[in-house]
Amino acid sequence: AQRWFVEYAGNGGFKISSALNRSLVLDVSGGSLSNGSNIQIYADNGSAAQRFAFSPTTYSANYIDLGVPFIGQNPELPTGCESVALTNMLLYYGFSLSKTYMADVYIPRSGSDFVTSFWGNPHYSNGNCVSAPGITSAANNFLRDRGSALRAYDVTGSSFWSLYDYVQKGHPVIIWSTMYQQTIGPAYAWQWYNGRQYATYTNSHTVVLEGFNRDSGQVILSDSLSGRVVCDANWANMLYTSRGSQAVVIK
Repeated sequence: AQRWFVEYAGNGGFKISSALNRSLVLDVSGGSLSNGSNIQIYADNGSAAQRFAFSPTTYSANYIDLGVPFIGQNPELPTGCESVALTNMLLYYGFSLSKTYMADVYIPRSGSDFVTSFWGNPHYSNGNCVSAPGITSAANNFLRDRGSALRAYDVTGSSFWSLYDYVQKGHPVIIWSTMYQQTIGPAYAWQWYNGRQYATYTNSHTVVLEGFNRDSGQVILSDSLSGRVVCDANWANMLYTSRGSQAVVIK
């Protein structure tokens, strides 16, 4: 009830919608131009009373925690961390879905492809993983089916520190890391896709970057194995880079 989305609506104006219901926006009651007029929640009708202006600033936050919801992957999805990371992100954006829905409905499975499909079965402990292209595709199919204007973007190759810009704008980022943020294990399979080589590791894992603290040099992760995790940013950067700098953002 205290979370908002700010979206450019044309002609220099922005609408501010509720995270609980994107069809409800901030509205100047009665379209009044008088000082002291009430601001209320009202159905989005595109009127000038629902458009607001923002002034440019050089402000850069030192601490942000977006509060991404957490649903653990176990016991239903012992190897389904990618689908649960995406589920947690979609819950943040106000959608309703269960932890197994994304894994069972939107992410295809394969006997060898771990880039655009899940290699194996996420319901079993011997399942493997799915990479950023597969998660991006699954997210966009879900968003289109729900009639949402939001879209997922594969921003693989971005520097870890540039991901802070998304978080600062209210967009958590799915990143590929390791289980419990441990030292990366051996790679045992490789696959080329669209000119990029992907690898899977013995302790592959996927989390959501939901916040950072520049002063303490830490990041905040929504981790389907560990819950809310505060981690050294340099260590998180090293793991992220070692996993091919894979990242997906929804905006």
